[in-house]
Amino acid sequence: MLGLAGLDRKAMEEERLARLRAGSKRSGDDISPPPDRATKIARLDHSKPHSALPAKLSYPDGKLCKTWAYGQERDGRDIKFEEVLERPTLKTAVFSAYTYDFDWFFRKIDPQNTTYHFVVSSDEQHADLESLHAPNVKAYKPKFGRLMHSKLIVLVHPTKLRVVIPSANLVDYDWGETGIMENTVWLIDLPRRPPETDMVSTSFLDELKYFLEKQGLPQTVLAGLDKFDWSATRPYAFVHSVGGISYGTSAARTGLTGLSAAVRRLGLASTQTQVDMCASSVGALTEAKLNNLHAATRGDYSIPLSPSGRSTVFPQPANVDVRSSFRLYFPTHEYVANSPNGGVNNGGTIWFNRTHFEKSTFPRSIFREFKSTRGHLLSHCKMLFVRGIIDPASTPASGPTKLFRKKSDNSGAQQVAYVYAGSANCSDAAWGTLVAEKRAGPNKGQLHMTCNNWECGVLIPVIGPNVNNGNAEESNSAGRRLGGSKLDETNIITIEDEIDGDGTASEDETESEDESDGKAKTKNTKVQNASPNTAKAKQGGKRIDPQLKDKHCVQFKVELPGWDVFKSVVDGPFQYPATEYGPTQQPWYVRER
Repeated sequence: MLGLAGLDRKAMEEERLARLRAGSKRSGDDISPPPDRATKIARLDHSKPHSALPAKLSYPDGKLCKTWAYGQERDGRDIKFEEVLERPTLKTAVFSAYTYDFDWFFRKIDPQNTTYHFVVSSDEQHADLESLHAPNVKAYKPKFGRLMHSKLIVLVHPTKLRVVIPSANLVDYDWGETGIMENTVWLIDLPRRPPETDMVSTSFLDELKYFLEKQGLPQTVLAGLDKFDWSATRPYAFVHSVGGISYGTSAARTGLTGLSAAVRRLGLASTQTQVDMCASSVGALTEAKLNNLHAATRGDYSIPLSPSGRSTVFPQPANVDVRSSFRLYFPTHEYVANSPNGGVNNGGTIWFNRTHFEKSTFPRSIFREFKSTRGHLLSHCKMLFVRGIIDPASTPASGPTKLFRKKSDNSGAQQVAYVYAGSANCSDAAWGTLVAEKRAGPNKGQLHMTCNNWECGVLIPVIGPNVNNGNAEESNSAGRRLGGSKLDETNIITIEDEIDGDGTASEDETESEDESDGKAKTKNTKVQNASPNTAKAKQGGKRIDPQLKDKHCVQFKVELPGWDVFKSVVDGPFQYPATEYGPTQQPWYVRER
């Protein structure tokens, strides 16, 4: 094989300039604007390939890392891009990203001995790769959706397959090489399956295949996944947003409904749920939209399907005071401006529109100051930290259900906690919107999930009924059981009684997200009105979690997990607890108006 290094770079650059002269242009309203496009793809290394070494299973049970950051001390829980690749033994690779710096990327890889499949976000990226005329390079641009924002890497070695779900694009600063930005990286190593054994799938693999197929990857790539043992993925869920419109069973498995289904499938559905989220982009939030996301995190946002696979009934999640149970960590203008290695010229991938924040309907009180746990790094992480109570008498199982349907003695109630890490930010564009089809035809009246973006991520159980037994018995990569962390006894709240009552209200949603080019507005006829029933929380001799306002804490007989429970999986990227924005503080805005 000639390999990439033998190609005519001058001719390729001339082709690129010709395309630009022909009027090719990038969409101007992207969720995470990339840096100026490189003027050429780098000249590649002509040296002989490294000798192949056996590829061991470094992460057999999965591990959530942060990206290495230049200037920060390494602690064994960070990772470099080269360490992810394991270049010497890499045979086949699938890369999905919103932004590529091919100049940087092609210096990291073996141009001759690896086959590459790239899922790209723009026609320019696709044309760049096609212009290589390399038999070992394939490019795919999804046909549907407005923004290919997912980040996913699949690496095939002789003895293993590695799945990588980062929040980082394929650019140097996202992987810490400039010492400015940090991201998350979840990865798991799966051994090659002996050919004489039967293939046994998992929900994780099923959803991964579904996602890759929708993005346009060929059946040869999907079939190749079956050559490996996926049993170690059983404790986890692959969560995605498929760009475009999805009906029926497809609508039930992607976007918000897909997140809700994954939560229930892993036994993580909860009540009294507290959510802490960090994001690098925030859309045109309203309380109703936030309620839908909160409902999905607790497994209470599902649609019932008829025997024919149709759905016409909107989710009816329970009323929750989302302003006291959802916190969003986002940097202030001052934090970005004072970043020693970053500053205002390096905050372009942290995306927010001033117009959104200043609307009277925007839930400003959920904002908390983002401050990194590693120096003064800027963050491109997208994470959900979810804690709650599993009450068998009131936790949703399937279909639209009401929480708090009846009083219970709380027998069998348990704590639950999990982490989401991936590419999805805090917006409708990322998580999708349920809409009833109005156009005449066979789908009229049927619900569909509309996702502007392609996104993907992983759910990582921390504590729950299935974590230490059955399918979720595997330990995490730090050498501790997923649920093995002791709770911080000084960081919990005692909840003693259960509330009664529920209710939903109809409300129009006409806000369109600015993360996409489209001007289309959608209408959700079944979204909830946040008129919470609240009760006084009794401390019972224990200290209340400083992030939780006791006037909103619902009373129950089980203790909410403390924040330190997450440290068995990852040291979160933001300092906790954090303060609300002060009256004069402003978020970091990329777009002023």
